[in-house]
Amino acid sequence: MKRIYLSAMLFAAVGCERIAPDEMVSASVPADEGTAFMTVSAHIAGASRTTLGGGRGVEVLWSAGDAIALWGDGETSCRRFEIDERCAGGASAAFTGEAFESAVYHACYPCCADVVPEEAGATITLPAVQPFGGSGTFAPNVSPMVARSVRTDDLRFGSVGGVVRLQLTGTAAIRSVRLTALDGAPLAGRMRVGWSAADGWSMRPADAGHPSVLLDCGAAGAQLDAEEPLVFCLVVPPGRYGGWRFTITDTAGGQMVRETSQAEVVLEANHIKTYNPFAYAGTGEAPVALDAAGTANCYVVTRAGAYEFDATTMGNGAATPPDASYAAGSAYGKAAGITPEPLRPATAKLLWQTSRDLIGEVTLGAEGRIRFRTADPFVEGNAVVAACDAEGAILWSWHLWLTATDLEAARQRYALTDAAAPSGEVVMMDRNLGALTAAYQGADNVSSYGMFYQWGRKDPFVPFRTAAERAATYDAAGNELPNVAAAADAFSAAAGWRVVDGDRAGAAATVENAVRHPMNFITAVTSGSAAAFTDWYYVAAGDRQRDDLWGCAGVGPSAARNGSKSIYDPCPPGYRVPHRFVWTAFAPTADASYSAWYVRQSSVTVCDGIVFEVAEQEIYYPAAGALNGTNGNARFTGGGWYAWSASPYASDRATAGAFVKSSLSNKLLGTVDRSYGAQVRCMKE
Repeated sequence: MKRIYLSAMLFAAVGCERIAPDEMVSASVPADEGTAFMTVSAHIAGASRTTLGGGRGVEVLWSAGDAIALWGDGETSCRRFEIDERCAGGASAAFTGEAFESAVYHACYPCCADVVPEEAGATITLPAVQPFGGSGTFAPNVSPMVARSVRTDDLRFGSVGGVVRLQLTGTAAIRSVRLTALDGAPLAGRMRVGWSAADGWSMRPADAGHPSVLLDCGAAGAQLDAEEPLVFCLVVPPGRYGGWRFTITDTAGGQMVRETSQAEVVLEANHIKTYNPFAYAGTGEAPVALDAAGTANCYVVTRAGAYEFDATTMGNGAATPPDASYAAGSAYGKAAGITPEPLRPATAKLLWQTSRDLIGEVTLGAEGRIRFRTADPFVEGNAVVAACDAEGAILWSWHLWLTATDLEAARQRYALTDAAAPSGEVVMMDRNLGALTAAYQGADNVSSYGMFYQWGRKDPFVPFRTAAERAATYDAAGNELPNVAAAADAFSAAAGWRVVDGDRAGAAATVENAVRHPMNFITAVTSGSAAAFTDWYYVAAGDRQRDDLWGCAGVGPSAARNGSKSIYDPCPPGYRVPHRFVWTAFAPTADASYSAWYVRQSSVTVCDGIVFEVAEQEIYYPAAGALNGTNGNARFTGGGWYAWSASPYASDRATAGAFVKSSLSNKLLGTVDRSYGAQVRCMKE
């Protein structure tokens, strides 16, 4: 086996506080047979991998789970190099990855999927939500380091971020610390790391970025001490700032806001700006941060109160990397990747709610956070709120799922069978996304149906009670919203549910227009490259469908092909649209006939659905039907269902994978036109 040895060194400068690099835990993926490897030998001096306290300089050591990204001059993709676990805890460590040669070697730490190598640098992500890593330090996958060298024995790493350090005393347990730049400068998002011979490495925002960064201390909080300050560290880009606002929230719901002076603060890369300790004194009720565990397109609200979430991030904010090899194996699709952009909303509003006064006033805070209050007493239901520009046009929208059920406690496990077994056991919600119950409710069973989604869209459509009656929705004033069934040839921002004729809309039927018009159902567009594309967006002649809109362009049963959550995924934090093999748990083999499915209650008419019995679990799928992709009307209501997966059906088909039960077909590994509206049952990430 070919081996090339590459040396890397990280030097601590004298006379300044140093930023210790973070750790990354990753799964090792077996290499393809015949792949040549090289080993990177990294030498650093240090005594602690994660501690920022101590003297002016902090020595560091490599840790278990560390990985670096490595690429050569002119390359647009990087290679992952993982530490030899036997070297963890030492000043020198071996990292192994795919062998290559280059005139110049570039490296980045930590190694993340959204690192995009570019000429003399890379674009990386500085997270807007950073977990608390302990007093005086920061958590894994937060602080970036980079290196370059023309020599294989002299690769030198240096930190390119800065740290703002807040010190608190008191008796409360701190839930979160939000840092906002008073001058509106971006503190998180996509960052361009570049090299020049004159200035060395630099890091600057690659786009408009996020105006604040949240340090999440977890549900239990970080306990303060009355005497010894607890130190909170937030990683931000280096630059010149006009002061800071700290919004500190405790686990009891109290909040304290403290601002520094607006005098210019110069924060250099690899430096820490430390503020003197002060005593925390929370007052008033702080809104519950729905995005404490990460941003998403859906948030679950479980009790009455005040809430907030980040309205500057598209979905989960994750980049979906392109897969250039995918198109070669697909007759219809492509996986071109998805890059989120930061949102800059000016206003916020409620679009719809399933009960009058379900949601109180919706406002937009200075940090780009949407705030709202629920009805009290608490009322279950669904709603959508939107962030808008100064003219009132929708930039993005979010689904609020109000349910008193502990969804985490109600989760179910699906053990996959047959050829799908390599995907492993999956954890699923016990109900459809947006459903208020997981069991048959009698004559009025619509509360078990959940929302409907066109494949690849994040926007929910409310279910139909019958084939002709859509469930009622209301505006902020409590007025019932219209349901306009006649298809129009253009998108409409008017209130109410509307249908856009995809063929007549033509090239205007885009993903971007779908985002801006979340209450517009788009019928199948067949006027692009061919009638074979029965999708809701236009596919130009010679182009291909976007198979990775929900982050899963793989079609095989291997876990490695199941992708990851995208910015268009409609599920709440910690969940995603499942891959297409999850329902193989319902039969001894994936292609088993309906009679062989693990069915406890097989008559759809008896309980408006089917109850499956798997591993002593009763799993209910209601007969919610579907929304017809050609006209937006209800179909199969009371007679079956379509449940989406995130996967394309197959490389030679233009449809998407789904769990299908209807008068026409019973398929665990079924296929449905992507313009249809179907249910989603979320899978744990």
